[in-house]
Amino acid sequence: MQPKFLFACCLLSIVPFYASGATVDELIVERFALMRDVAAYKWINKLPIEDLAREAVVFKDVAERSLVHGIDIDSTARLFGELISSAKEIQRYWFLYWETHAAPVSAADLNLRVRPRLIKLNHELFETIARREALTRDHLSEQFSIIGLPEITKLKLVDAVLGIQFYRDTFEQIIRSRVLRVGTTGDYAPFSYRASAEDKFRGIDIDLARDLARAFDAQIMFIQTSWPNLMRDLEEGRFDIAMSGVSRNLERQKIGFFSDAYHSGGKSPICLCENTGRFNSLDKIDQVGTKVIVNPGGTNEQFIDSHLFRATKIIHADNRSVFQAIIDRKADLMITDSIEVALQVSRNPTLCAAMPDTHLSFQEKGYLVQQDIRLKEFVNLWLASRVGDGSVMKAFANHLK
Repeated sequence: MQPKFLFACCLLSIVPFYASGATVDELIVERFALMRDVAAYKWINKLPIEDLAREAVVFKDVAERSLVHGIDIDSTARLFGELISSAKEIQRYWFLYWETHAAPVSAADLNLRVRPRLIKLNHELFETIARREALTRDHLSEQFSIIGLPEITKLKLVDAVLGIQFYRDTFEQIIRSRVLRVGTTGDYAPFSYRASAEDKFRGIDIDLARDLARAFDAQIMFIQTSWPNLMRDLEEGRFDIAMSGVSRNLERQKIGFFSDAYHSGGKSPICLCENTGRFNSLDKIDQVGTKVIVNPGGTNEQFIDSHLFRATKIIHADNRSVFQAIIDRKADLMITDSIEVALQVSRNPTLCAAMPDTHLSFQEKGYLVQQDIRLKEFVNLWLASRVGDGSVMKAFANHLK
């Protein structure tokens, strides 16, 4: 029985995947070839073969990467359980051998040299499994005839490789894995924000994401994303749904499916209160010498690029501190969603909406899901019920303070 996977509340990042032309069996054999080095390091440093803490780290990573690739987490748990058991068998073989033969006196550093290679092989293994190449029992059995690997352990490993399964779609993955992965930026109050990487996510969409997870009877996993990487992360399967005050638009719809809208508004300028008269129209804003600050990669930057041609654009990567830059007079103003303008004005007495009764565009907020119609329909039905019972209004009221 393999240990149940325990997911952290959020995943800050995922190490990039490695392209490999090797087959599944070749990668496993290469992994086993490193076990003599692992055993030698443990022998010399008088370390036990079994390292349960390290195994727990591996199993957590296995579960997360399985979901990225749409691979059934129970089948990958079995595979890596057998890989770990096989690795320990090979290490035990070398320990017994060195008790009666010349033992190593030096070894490659496990933490600095060997383990990074093992981690890389694990990542390559997922990439290769995702290609769904045909494998046969006879071929695998021949390839896994390795010194120190008992026949019964080898046969269990072959069964585990052949037993890998895939989810049909994202909806089935959420239902069967009971894990909902939510992509969020953490830099866009009142929808999703946190002061630092150590803090928990908070906001309207965070509250509603937790409610959606409960509707799925699933554990929630928050995946840190960013506005420049949002669509790439969605395409690469790093999350199931983006909940971060995402504006609905046609370009994003080409890659994912949007839920129904749960908020409407538009772009609006915010500046120091003393400058509202200077920036109360788009023509006044778009002048030489005006410094317009913007967070990169989202609809704010898209709006500026398509509407401002004379003003100077200042890129500010951290949206959490962008309004402080206006207060510090490093920029003149920002054009962002009116709901964010209202929140920042309520929190900062020196900031004002330059055009409080005007929207420079029309935008709706929605939830961006993988291109899976069953998932979209589930989210829409959930969202309609939460609008109807007042949960969405309550979330807005709780965070617009």
